[in-house]
Amino acid sequence: MFYKGPVPQETLVDMGSFLKSMLYGNPRIKTIFAIFVEMAHNILNHSGEREMIDLAGNDIGVGLIILRELPDHFVLKSCNPLRREAADPLAERLAHLRSMSKDELKRLYVSLRKTGENRTQKGAGLGLVEIAKRPDTQLDFAIQPFNHQFDLFSLTATISKGG
Repeated sequence: MFYKGPVPQETLVDMGSFLKSMLYGNPRIKTIFAIFVEMAHNILNHSGEREMIDLAGNDIGVGLIILRELPDHFVLKSCNPLRREAADPLAERLAHLRSMSKDELKRLYVSLRKTGENRTQKGAGLGLVEIAKRPDTQLDFAIQPFNHQFDLFSLTATISKGG
């Protein structure tokens, strides 16, 4: 599956339905679907590239999402422009999450849900923790210079078929 463009809620629902039908009966569907939703919401809310969706000036993020099935794992990847000033804090947060054990990530997730710490206007900052804490999932990221205003942020989740 490959999608590039704006990610309004309606598109997210349609893509989620397609994903569920494509993976029907696969034991990893819940994990893949949960990660897909978190990646799509990240693009919707945080992409530096925005597209107007109505006359009131409301906008949504633009990015790309790829799902690829390989013999022993799935690869789910998202990519979107990121405002340059947001790159370093995000890289530090992701590096910290990658250094944590699955048990530490689960405790952090529960703590963030209870306290609301790390809350932004568009959520409690749980999406990345939600992806990282998933069993049999490896989280990788890259932030590369794009232009004078934006970096390009890519997030990759590798999900083992072994479960």
